[in-house]
Amino acid sequence: MANLRMTSAATLLVTLALAGPPARAEIKGDAIRIGVLTDMNGVFATAMGPGSVEAARMAAEEFGGKINGKPIEILQADHQNKPDLAASLARKWFTDGVQAIADGGSSGAALAVQELVRGNGKIFLVSGAGANQLTDEACAPNSVQWTQDAYSTATAVVSGIMQTSKEPWFFITGDYAFGHSIEATARARIGELGGKVAGSVKAQLGTPDYSSFLLQAQSSGARILAINVAGDNATAIKQAKNSALPTRASRSSRCRSRTSISMPSA
Repeated sequence: MANLRMTSAATLLVTLALAGPPARAEIKGDAIRIGVLTDMNGVFATAMGPGSVEAARMAAEEFGGKINGKPIEILQADHQNKPDLAASLARKWFTDGVQAIADGGSSGAALAVQELVRGNGKIFLVSGAGANQLTDEACAPNSVQWTQDAYSTATAVVSGIMQTSKEPWFFITGDYAFGHSIEATARARIGELGGKVAGSVKAQLGTPDYSSFLLQAQSSGARILAINVAGDNATAIKQAKNSALPTRASRSSRCRSRTSISMPSA
């Protein structure tokens, strides 16, 4: 499903790369170059990474590998989830003739690329990152956020949980752009629905041991535990299940005495 979604997104990107005011857009250069800038080996690699690159290549094949006689070239690069590296790689690509960038990987990296394309008029198809800033205060007229964002994710989860429980929440949040956006959106929705947040803690991505965070959640008196730590969600959930917390931790699962949820992260 993820590859099919990315294939459609990459197909849209090829279309956008050719779009322009004239009915028949001019293709500059000797090829149509699209760069897939993503996390190839880090915490987001299984959700994006090599799969995104392969899906973009599949989209190019759907177009027959060329448009108006010019070949479609798919490039790839690993920004290692570092915003400064993402901006540097994107800048070099544009200098080398890349017309558009796809994926974006983590929200911090995507925001850095979006800042760049806002100034140079290039196209950016965001198919991984989900921070609200991408379509709010940091939006750009030449970028498209293809997948879900923090608002749709957090609002849907909170609204669903609070239909059956008004008990207090505790957040274990990844200390990065999307994590912050998810928690802020969730807090706002909890407040709108008359709920309360008992506490929260920020966790660095790659944290191997969540026991201290889980103890804070337990001592806070919260009955709903929201886990949003990107690729570490599985680790945190397993440790919650094996800890003293009276819960069977799973994605959006309702338990006898405690609700534990995990949210998509990018």
